[in-house]
Amino acid sequence: MQDYQSQLMVLGQQNNNRLLATRQQQQAQALLVQQQMRAQQQAQQMQVQHANGTNHFNGMPQPFRQLRNPTNEFDFESPDKKPKSPMETKQFLLHLLSTEILVNTRLHGEFTCVHSEFATWSPSLPHSTVHAVLSFFGISQKWLRFFQKFLESPLKFVDNGIAGEPKIRKRGVPGAHALSVFCGETVLFCMDYAVNQKTNGQQLYRMHDDFWFWSASHDIVVAGWKAITDFTKVMGVHINYGKTGSVRIHRDTDESNGIHSSLPKGDIRWGFLHLDPISGHFTIDQIMVDSHIADLKRQLVDTKSIFSWIQVFNTFATRFFTFNFGKPANCFGRQHLDSMLESLERIQGSIFSDKSVIDYLKNQMQDRFAIQDIPDGYFYFPASLGGLELHNPFIGLVQLRDSVYEHPESALDDFIEAEEEAYRKAIYAFENNQVGVLAFWKTQIFISR
Repeated sequence: MQDYQSQLMVLGQQNNNRLLATRQQQQAQALLVQQQMRAQQQAQQMQVQHANGTNHFNGMPQPFRQLRNPTNEFDFESPDKKPKSPMETKQFLLHLLSTEILVNTRLHGEFTCVHSEFATWSPSLPHSTVHAVLSFFGISQKWLRFFQKFLESPLKFVDNGIAGEPKIRKRGVPGAHALSVFCGETVLFCMDYAVNQKTNGQQLYRMHDDFWFWSASHDIVVAGWKAITDFTKVMGVHINYGKTGSVRIHRDTDESNGIHSSLPKGDIRWGFLHLDPISGHFTIDQIMVDSHIADLKRQLVDTKSIFSWIQVFNTFATRFFTFNFGKPANCFGRQHLDSMLESLERIQGSIFSDKSVIDYLKNQMQDRFAIQDIPDGYFYFPASLGGLELHNPFIGLVQLRDSVYEHPESALDDFIEAEEEAYRKAIYAFENNQVGVLAFWKTQIFISR
């Protein structure tokens, strides 16, 4: 009886599922029919209105109808292409800065940028600053006491021995802690807001305590830097002037002078890249590269195993150097990619003199294991297929070389010339009464933008 009842329950559940699926399918079909009928009605209405001239926007292509919609944010960037890691975010910021330099120097004739970071931000953040900011934002006293206990946790130093008394910390937050990030970002938000208000809505690009600020207006950058320095005085924090710099790039002159005295002195650098104030392009600092070549040589000499040697070489050649050279892009131009290839070639030439990395490994395996006639592909095969998984940093760069703009400035010049030519044609057609409904609205939208 129990088996029979369970079978009846299963059959009843299956029938219910079939009925539910059939009902959902019928509802979906009915909704599809309604949408088709509504689309046909709208199409017929658009044709009638377009013929009568009562609503010209309905007969326009989709991009021009979007321009009329004030709620459209025009965010065409795919979520899959947005940076997902801190390294990708830094590379994206460098590309954005290079693009801003190209656009602003072409449209406004000059560009000013400031880059800086705070000195030991987490260890030196005053607790009184955190308390004042949280109180201003309306945090209750209960939670303020909680944050105070978290920040002022007693510390006992090892050098003082067992009998040493614990000290109450008045400055600094624990590193790599969620509450530390919350306290730091809350204080840094005040700097973001202050710069935004003092510069008429300009944006401060910041990655935690590392920040960039740029504009086509030199006065706006001066005002933004003053807001930053005022913030440091009020909050009791300090700027690391060793990693702070500013540049002012002109399009028609070969000079970088005219920088306001209040802006910080120094170069703008990131990794091995140095922003040239004359050309406005990022160049590779070969002196810094030479110092790391010497470090790579020492590590390779101290490595005895073949697998460990390849791991060290892959880490430096294909990750450390290529990442700090910057990711190739059209905004950097082909000269940057050629400089990367030359630098990697010089690195391998300095390590292996007249040999290549393959010849060096073949000689090592012959001397140690008496193995000869090893094919080159064996070294590049992945370890899962029995190879040594040696990386070649030249392959990807050579494949990208022909697809990168040789002179990215020329693309902007061609775009500006095409815009001017299109505007002249639109004005001529409008003045000579040779414009139709679509061309008329194109002209109106172009003028309003």
